[in-house]
Parts: sequence; structure tokens; C-alpha cells
Amino acid sequence: TQICCNMTTNTFYRNRLPHWVPVGATVFVTFRTQDSLPGEVVLRFKKRLKEIKYELSQESPGERKRLLYLEQKRLFGRFDAMLDSRPQGRCVLKAPGIAGILKERMESMNGQWYDLQAYTIMPNHVHLLIDLSCQLEKAESHSQYVQLDRIMQHLKGGSSRFINLQLGGKGRFWAKDSYDHWVRDDDEWERIYRYILMNPVKAGLAKEWLDWPHTYAKYP
Repeated sequence: TQICCNMTTNTFYRNRLPHWVPVGATVFVTFRTQDSLPGEVVLRFKKRLKEIKYELSQESPGERKRLLYLEQKRLFGRFDAMLDSRPQGRCVLKAPGIAGILKERMESMNGQWYDLQAYTIMPNHVHLLIDLSCQLEKAESHSQYVQLDRIMQHLKGGSSRFINLQLGGKGRFWAKDSYDHWVRDDDEWERIYRYILMNPVKAGLAKEWLDWPHTYAKYP
């Protein structure tokens, strides 16, 4: 694939944390079930991120941006390793019926709001790689462009309803926050793409990425 380089307008949305996603970007998203990590662990990660931002506040804008990007990558690595090595909660996403609901939801938006490039559904979290640039060819105005926050609301909100129905439960199924990272170049895209495919192997769930039934790759 080739990363779009003509992205000059940024979109911004705020949930519990701020997110910046350029219009037409390729985005790596990780979202998790509500019971996947204890609340105190999540708060500890958020506290550390705030500390890092404060520690870098005296750097020049360019250097601060570069260092923050590296620190955020390190924090995400620790966060994801914890999800993989010590899976908590009911881990219901590994059930074929539950994973099937999520697959159908992700694939329903493919070609309309994004180009679906890869995903893997882990027992209590999901890695997703999508290219939003397909919207640029269709949207006649900026107001018609569907931003990432709306896409995630549609994905998580719709799937949680049907998952709860199947499980006989109610209430929040997905954790409110999602981790998203826009892909800067082709080299980074290749690293993330491989990371997604190999995550079940790294977590000890499969010997080869093709063995894990809940993985999709547009470019095998």
C-alpha cells in the first residue's frame, strides 16, 4: 500500500484523552473490552502520559513532538503487552459467535468509510488498520467526511448491542478509550501491519498467523 501524503487538515476529537487524526489518514486503532484491565492500571498509564508531557514541556515544539511520539509508542507497547501476557476479564472475543459479530460490523463499513487493511481480534482487545482516504474521492464537502470518532462509535456501539444480546448481559461492553495512531509512512505501515498479523503468535495463541481464525489481512 502507499500512504497518502496530501493530508493538510486535521480532525480533533476528545473522549477522555485528546486525539489528532489527519483527514484521509491511515490509522492503527486498538480498542478493548471494559473488563480487560483493572481501572487502577489504566489510570497509572494515563498519569504517566501526563508526566511525560510535563517533562517535555520545555523542549522546542519539533523536538517535543518527536519525543512524545516515541514515549507514546513505548507506553502502548507496555499496555498491549499487559493485555497479551495477562489477559483478564471474560475474554469472550475469542468465541466464534462473538468474534463474528465484530467482524461483520467492521466489514460493513469497508469501502464506504474506510479501506479495511488488517485486523486481529484477540480474546479481550482488537487491533485494526484502516485507510480513511477512500472517503476523499466520495465526499463533496468536509461536512460529509466521517471522522474516526464517529466510525468508532458506530463500530463499538453497534457491536456491543448485539454482543450483549448474545451474552445475555447489559451495560458497557467496550472500554471508553481507544488508542489510535495515524501512520506516517510506508515503513511504519509495514511494521504495524506485521505487528497486527503476528500479535496472536506473539501472545501464544497460534503458531502461525494464518492459524488464528480471527485475523484479516488484505495483503497476505
